[in-house]
Amino acid sequence: MTKTFEIDIAHDCPLGDYLEALEKYNLKIESFIAIGPAGGNPCMTLSGSTENIREYLSEFHFLDNEEIVELYLQ
Repeated sequence: MTKTFEIDIAHDCPLGDYLEALEKYNLKIESFIAIGPAGGNPCMTLSGSTENIREYLSEFHFLDNEEIVELYLQ
């Protein structure tokens, strides 16, 4: 099942590294805001399978708390 979620990107994250991570986890950019509402960092809406989103959040964002990961999947 394909899900979408919104996430802020750190202002110091190199764009190339971030795009490589999206490719690695087979995630698609649905939309973005260059200067997002949470502190001005870029905000992206991404989509992908639940499994790929879980892997992306735990490996790229180091979120190993299942409760936090579930918040992104709601």
